Amino acid sequence: MTSTIDLFISSLAALNRQPVTLQQYRDDLRRFEKFLQQEFSLSLSAADAANIRGYMLEAYMQQLFQRGLEVSTRNKYIMEIKEFFTYLYQSQLIDVNPSTVLRCIKEKDTPEKKEKDRVREQKIYTSQQLEAFMNTIVCGREYCNDRRDAAIIALIIASGGMRASEVCGLNISDVDAIRTGILNCRRKGGNWRDIAVSPFVLPYLDAYLEKRPDAAPDEPLFVSTHGERVNRKTLWKTLAHKQKKAELATGIHILRHMMLSEITRTGGGAAARDIAGHSSISITNRYAHSTQEERTELVSSNAYAKALAV
Repeated sequence: MTSTIDLFISSLAALNRQPVTLQQYRDDLRRFEKFLQQEFSLSLSAADAANIRGYMLEAYMQQLFQRGLEVSTRNKYIMEIKEFFTYLYQSQLIDVNPSTVLRCIKEKDTPEKKEKDRVREQKIYTSQQLEAFMNTIVCGREYCNDRRDAAIIALIIASGGMRASEVCGLNISDVDAIRTGILNCRRKGGNWRDIAVSPFVLPYLDAYLEKRPDAAPDEPLFVSTHGERVNRKTLWKTLAHKQKKAELATGIHILRHMMLSEITRTGGGAAARDIAGHSSISITNRYAHSTQEERTELVSSNAYAKALAV
């Protein structure tokens, strides 16, 4: 008989959820099942699922807390487990939904959180840092991978913060659309959306494609040294090496946070939401950060502050 996890994953796939999202759900539910087997001798099979109770789910949340996982990570597990058991209940595989006891955790404004926010601020590159970083990569553009990485960074910036998975999923045929300034791309969640792309990316793409003159339209746009499609893990590793050399914080998602922060600041939350492909501004706000210097400047330079200045 098909497992309940497989049934659930199939239901998400039918909703056009991205493959990477499906794998994340599967992995996280398997970890939860391992906990149930160790602590309560239960699995997530159809027979055992009916015997799972709310206190067992709470015990799992306690274990995640004891492991020192961040609030955001624990909330992710909560949402996944709630969605899983809601599916089982609505599909009439279980008579009672035990996940109703779970509630997302509100993160308190503690000194630890303030320190984490401070570190997060430092991860947003300034325009000068980005320019210097790109210059270090472009200096080595005789190598295909250097040209590729420069083109990827430029494309993420030119598109207002495309996700790494979206960039990695592009094919050679998508370059024609990029040249028109409108790229139709499958975004997170499986929906296809038009993305505005600034033309400043084209010289970077052209320089990279000079190294792949015989690439067919259906081939991946960005490939590894071995000619395979670049994935997020490979991209993270190659950029992290170069970011460390430039003494910058590592991570490909930094570029998305950076762009959405800047767009929110200059164009407003609604524009940033649409560019990001989010369903609400509240989601986009998670990506929008300001530095202490920016906050001080805003407080000091407004009309009310000037009226009281002596």
